[in-house]
Amino acid sequence: MSDCSRLYGTSTRFSKSGVGFLRAKPPFVLSLDEVRPLGDFVGQVSGPSALGLPARPRRLGLFNPSIAPAPTGLCPRCAFVASVRVDALHQCDDLSPYVRRVQGRLAANAWFKGTALAVLDDELGLLSWTWLMSSPRLQVTRSPKQAQQGYHVEPGAAGNFSPPWSLRSYDTRLLNFDGRHLFATALEPCEHSPMHRCSELGLAEFAVQLLQLTAEPTASGGVAALRAWLTHRASSSVGWMQGRNQALFRGGGDGAELMVSPWLGLVATLGAPAFGNRSVRCHPSSRGGVGHMSVPRRRTNLAECAHAPRDTLVRMETASGLGAAALTHNDSAAHALGARGPPRLSATANLVEVWRGGKGKCRALLGVAHTHRGDGPGSSKWRGGGNRPAQRPSSAERQPFHFGFRYTHFFYTLSPTPPHELLATSAEFCISAPHAPHDCESVQFVSGLAVQPRRGGSRGAAGDSGGRLVLSFGVNDCQARLGFLALKELWKLLEPVPGASAACKRTS
Repeated sequence: MSDCSRLYGTSTRFSKSGVGFLRAKPPFVLSLDEVRPLGDFVGQVSGPSALGLPARPRRLGLFNPSIAPAPTGLCPRCAFVASVRVDALHQCDDLSPYVRRVQGRLAANAWFKGTALAVLDDELGLLSWTWLMSSPRLQVTRSPKQAQQGYHVEPGAAGNFSPPWSLRSYDTRLLNFDGRHLFATALEPCEHSPMHRCSELGLAEFAVQLLQLTAEPTASGGVAALRAWLTHRASSSVGWMQGRNQALFRGGGDGAELMVSPWLGLVATLGAPAFGNRSVRCHPSSRGGVGHMSVPRRRTNLAECAHAPRDTLVRMETASGLGAAALTHNDSAAHALGARGPPRLSATANLVEVWRGGKGKCRALLGVAHTHRGDGPGSSKWRGGGNRPAQRPSSAERQPFHFGFRYTHFFYTLSPTPPHELLATSAEFCISAPHAPHDCESVQFVSGLAVQPRRGGSRGAAGDSGGRLVLSFGVNDCQARLGFLALKELWKLLEPVPGASAACKRTS
């Protein structure tokens, strides 16, 4: 895949008098260790011939990756699971529909958007990958004739199969809740949402789902025949929960609730999940002696089993006890950007637990948030929306980027105990570009955090100063990258906010 930064240049150009989010501080360029591409493993993708141009074979952009520790027991070498957006509407090169200006003649949802899910080892090497089924009931079919049309897949599909072109989800974010169970959030095509404000917001209502993963072990300790799909949907339609970048984390009064922070300073609970498992006979046939299934039961079986092989027994993970978001803490006004309030500060990744001085002594929940200082012609600023009239960018404002650009981020920590208040932040930063170490690509988006424990340590969602932070981020709406930052260096970047004594909270 071509490097968009070489095509468009590195145009961050920070001002030395720039203003930080919660204190006046100039932004800086952050250097990561061992930055590497997540990989161009998808190759060319094609779709239903009836769609014409959008479905012709083409190489797609991979960006906005999320990363989380792999669930316990998936395989001996499985250390991380990463999701990555795969999109025809990229900004990689002049083959993009944005550059060729064919996108305006076709509906945006005609072009492929989907999620690939990869399993990585300790050093972030690729073990296996597959397509994520976000709505199996609408993406899987038992009819070979229907599957040939390209909108669905048949039971048995695994690994690198041809993805379905129905109800694709993207910008998927992963959270390892307890070492074994993974939750995911994702954006979906607007036309599939019952939410009445969907057309105004440009996305479906907020929802979190349980990730199901099955695979076959290999002799080398890896996996094959990987399958991934989402079940057990819990959604919330309240206005303050909507947006593109909610941060999930584990917290609450007893530390066992699924929490969400849709904006900095705003915290809600989705409840305490009660996990279980049960065995399901997938896609049974009458020849197997199972007998005829009613239509509702067939639909339920399809949603549960997705593309598992016919007449196989699958062990399903279950989660009950989740519901609509209930607000538990609101200090968002104190952390708004600028004196006038909006735009609010938006989280970009699910939170991870970190600590100093040994587990339990001084703990915090670590996150990353962002803003951007430029908008391309595809941004809502120029398209209009709601009560805003559409505007036309001046020649001075025109950029080679279709959406937002000049992105910066900052780290922050929350208390690990209720009310999960803000403890510390870093100054704004962008990530050093590989070909220009003292500058950054203008479009960077950190969408995932995980911890690589120090050598000899146990895997998990927490870390101490001897480990390394893994950042997953997209570049120029084209590439997905992974990089390391030593946790001891992270602590140096964080400064307590007024009213907090430290970047972490002592709990023992």
